[in-house]
Amino acid sequence: DMLIVELTEQEANTYLNESLSLAAINGENRCVISGQSEAIITLQKALTKKDIPNRILHTSHAFHSHMMDEILEDFTRSVKRRTPKAPTTPFISSLTGELITNSQATSPEYWANHLRNAVRFHHGLTTLFNQRENNESGWILLEIGPGKMLSTLARQHPAKTDKDVIYETMRHSYEDVSDIRKLLTTIAKLWLNNVDIDWEVFHSNRQ
Repeated sequence: DMLIVELTEQEANTYLNESLSLAAINGENRCVISGQSEAIITLQKALTKKDIPNRILHTSHAFHSHMMDEILEDFTRSVKRRTPKAPTTPFISSLTGELITNSQATSPEYWANHLRNAVRFHHGLTTLFNQRENNESGWILLEIGPGKMLSTLARQHPAKTDKDVIYETMRHSYEDVSDIRKLLTTIAKLWLNNVDIDWEVFHSNRQ
């Protein structure tokens, strides 16, 4: 299981043991701890007793933890057979929180570490926000997928400025709006922010 906790990385580290691993650092005070179900439940009770907000994240596996260790060798061999290539589009590594290097992207061992070790999403946002070409420019961030978890984390990041805009492509389950309306509204906002929309693709299914 995995547990979302309102703790800093340093605070979260004090709760780790042979049954619990740090799976993600999503914010200054938001981490995910991953491990065996019994250990996660015990940790949840301890944190709740201390009035530290936490929430179980229901997943199929305890990703980014020691519980991945037994498959890492097979996973590494599987990646090696696919001969990963250097990216043509820059992206930020969630393993390091920095821009990916060609040597990392083409290394099967890197991708095994990516599966095993903590996701440094907060660090990655810091890297992104610090990549501004000048003080006047802002980022347009678009969350791809359901909900608004990543968008919320980006909006809360201390390096975000008023020049940065953040949108979601799909509604959250509690939003009383249709999926298509949510998507169309976001496309309109992107267009208003001078993002090039491929209108031929957009209209391709129309009769």
